[in-house]
Amino acid sequence: MVKKQKQKFDEMDLIAKDEFTLCKCLNCGYEQEVPSWLIDEINDINKECNLDDHFVDGCSRCNKDTMVTMKYYQSVKEHK
Repeated sequence: MVKKQKQKFDEMDLIAKDEFTLCKCLNCGYEQEVPSWLIDEINDINKECNLDDHFVDGCSRCNKDTMVTMKYYQSVKEHK
């Protein structure tokens, strides 16, 4: 009888394979990479609640809810 080896599930493997998106704070300019799955999840919640159509999160430096994707950051700065 051949025994199958159990594969140990390690969520860190999933995190390591995730894609990251560069984000920037509209308030202080701090940049940080955010996992794409988190951006997708927040965008889905925003759609369900009829909120902003873009990702917004709290900045870990200035603690304001002004962390957005770099793409959105650049579009906002172009319109000023």
